[in-house]
This record gives sequence, C-alpha cells and structure tokens, in this order.
Amino acid sequence: MTRYVVPMRCAIVLLAVAAAACRSSPPLRTVDGEAVLGEAERALAADDLAAARDLLVVHDEKQFAQPQQARYELLLARAQLGLGDPWAAYLTLRDFADNHPHSDLREQIIELEFQAGSTLARSDAGFLFFWSDRRGARTCLEHLITRYPNCTQVPDALRLLGEMALADGDYVGAEDRFRELLGRHPESEWAPLARFRFAMSIVGSLRGPDYDLEKMESATKELRVFLERPPENPTFVSEAAAALERLLSWRAQRHLAIAEFYHTVGNHAGEVLHLQIAADPEFAQTDAAATARGRLGELGEPLPPSRGGRP
Repeated sequence: MTRYVVPMRCAIVLLAVAAAACRSSPPLRTVDGEAVLGEAERALAADDLAAARDLLVVHDEKQFAQPQQARYELLLARAQLGLGDPWAAYLTLRDFADNHPHSDLREQIIELEFQAGSTLARSDAGFLFFWSDRRGARTCLEHLITRYPNCTQVPDALRLLGEMALADGDYVGAEDRFRELLGRHPESEWAPLARFRFAMSIVGSLRGPDYDLEKMESATKELRVFLERPPENPTFVSEAAAALERLLSWRAQRHLAIAEFYHTVGNHAGEVLHLQIAADPEFAQTDAAATARGRLGELGEPLPPSRGGRP
C-alpha cells in the first residue's frame, strides 16, 4: 500500500504546479482591432502583402473582438495566398464555417479557399514522400465541397479533384468525382468534359475484355452521348472515338469468350445466345463479330436482328 504514496504525492505536486502555471499565465492583451485591421487593409490595397501579413501574425486572433476575428482570418488568408502560400491560407480559413457560421464574409472566404485549392492543384511542388501540393489541394478542395456543398465553386472543385485523380492513375476516384459532378450539376459548363472524363476513367480502369462487362457497357453509353454533341477540342473527340472502338471490340470479344465457355460445358442455348450478341450489328466492324457470324453459320443458327438502343 505504502509503495503508492510517493507517486501519488508527486502527482499532486505536479497538478498543483500546473494549476499555478495556468493561474500565472497572463491573459491575452486585447488590441485596438479596428486600427490593426484597418492598417492591414490599407497594406493589402497598396499591394504590400508582406506588411499586411506581418501586421496580423504578431497578434493572436483571440486578441480581437469576436466580430473582428472573421475579418482577421479573411485579411490574413488574402495576404498568405498573395505571397504564394496557399496551404497557409487554407489553414487560416479551415475553421471559418464553424467559428463564424453567420458571417457576411462567407462568400469571400469560400472564393479564397477555392483559389487556395486550385493554386495547389496547379503546382508540382513537394518534398519527397512527406508532402505534395497535390495532396494539399485534395485536402483543401474536399474540405470546400464538404463544408460548403451548395457553393457555386463545387463543380470546379469536383472537376479539379477528378482531374488530379485521373492524373494519378486513381481511376475509381476519378470516376466517383466526375459521376458526382454529372449527378449534382448536370447543367454545369463542365458537364460535357465530365462525361468524357467519366467514360475515360472507366476505360482506364479496364485492362481488356475479361473485365467487368457492365462497366464496359456504361462507358460505351457515356462515350456515345459525349460524341453526339462533340466539343470543339479535336483531341477529346479522337480519344473518345478510339476508346469507343476499343470498348466495342472488347465487349464483342467478351461475349465470344462466354459463348466458347458454354460450348465447352455443352450448353447450346447459352452458346447461341452469346454468339448472337457478339454478332450484333453494333459490333459489325470488330473481328469478334465476324467470328461469331461464322460460328452461327456453322451451327445453322440465324444471325441476330439489330438490337437498336443497346448501349
């Protein structure tokens, strides 16, 4: 029992010291907030970003009156962003929605946060595997669409997130972002590009005819819709057309392979069904369709009618 006395006494002493330290810490000195913020605003107006930042960072935000703290965050983030430190600007703005839910500066804060995220997205900077601006961009833009889901910058943020995922080879992530953009903002100026990127994300995730047939059909549908109203960008059009041709070939090959499986197990009806699908006029220009038509002829089975409307 006595062996616990010394540690207990030590703990009591430590707690007393900590409490005394807290009591002895001087409270934050309040400042003339209007004077400091006004001077920072004048420095920003004169494009003296470093001076504006330095005026603000020497003070703790809590030294300002509550209504002034929102202005403090806005001005500091503007200076940080203008000085080429978008990550610092994001950190300054990150808790704004929680701390100032009814602020009339909300729209300016949202635009600044989007600018910080898009600036990071355009940067290739990083430090080994510890940090990359791309990772910072994702954090910033994901925070934006989560905390401000109805803001006008969401379509742009989703596009940037999808583009970054696609560039990183994260086809599933890209697919999710472009699907979200199309679902939530079908009238956005980015919708045609999103449809193309969405389809190409699906194509990118596939490695040949042995993969998900349903995903291939979905990508085929999206590419066709995209090509019905092609954009002025000829590169996108040629890439979409080539991808569509590849998907049609893969789908026909897949049905031909399924037909071969049914032939192996002695399921004549299954073999004929998938040969007829592979021979459909939709796949008329593919080698697999020619092979399927030949097999149907050998089996004495009719060629399929056109299944117009099938993706």
